[in-house]
Amino acid sequence: SMTTFSFGQQTASTVEPPRTADLSFHYRIENPAYPSGKGPIVVVDEAHNNFHTAIGTYIPFARLLEEDGYVIKRGTTKITPELLHSCRILVIADAQAPLKIGDPPTFSDQEIDALNKWVRQGGALFLITDHMPDPTAVEKLARSFGITVNNGYVLNGFLSGRERPIVFRRSDNTLLDHLVTNGRSLSEKIKSVATFAGSAFKAGPNFKPILVFKKDKRSWMPKKFWEFPPGTPNISVAGWFQGAVSNFGKGK
Repeated sequence: SMTTFSFGQQTASTVEPPRTADLSFHYRIENPAYPSGKGPIVVVDEAHNNFHTAIGTYIPFARLLEEDGYVIKRGTTKITPELLHSCRILVIADAQAPLKIGDPPTFSDQEIDALNKWVRQGGALFLITDHMPDPTAVEKLARSFGITVNNGYVLNGFLSGRERPIVFRRSDNTLLDHLVTNGRSLSEKIKSVATFAGSAFKAGPNFKPILVFKKDKRSWMPKKFWEFPPGTPNISVAGWFQGAVSNFGKGK
């Protein structure tokens, strides 16, 4: 398909290849956290119009966790206490809005309540969203944990027809010190993280930021997806997050 991007006064056209998983990616973990197949169960959600699943574009993510000893299972049903009690970690990667006008919200109030109770009792939720329009699908769920999402695009400008990645670095304090970024040893310590577009969020004081936007970053909120004519509404997201962690009760 041919897609035309307009960003301010810049316009670029590119033929978008199909989005597929990089099956060649393999990171060898020298010291796995758990013996193979003996670690905690991780359920990767695929019941909420998810763009990313453990059998789709998140295959490299699933393989990496399995290499570390975790057990990956598919979350093919809506969220229930029974599903949650079957795992230690739930990954929701890029849930999307209802497919048809008039369909129920992506997450029901019952699902949100069940998730809150489960996390406070010791569960761990890894919630991931993308750029507009996907934040709207998780807005209410995120708010229940003290997160405010922005339904926009945080862009870094186009180069040769492709969005340039935003690189968060320790050296400029956009990638912050945390157990998640430090790992268990110097060999696991991360120096930089690159993201492509995506969105921004604010979070309550209990959150520990991991990825923080610099002063020059803005979120663009167009009327039509991927069209940014002059005058497109935009806000500064300096100091907003693209990654953060918090404890909730006994969980995270």
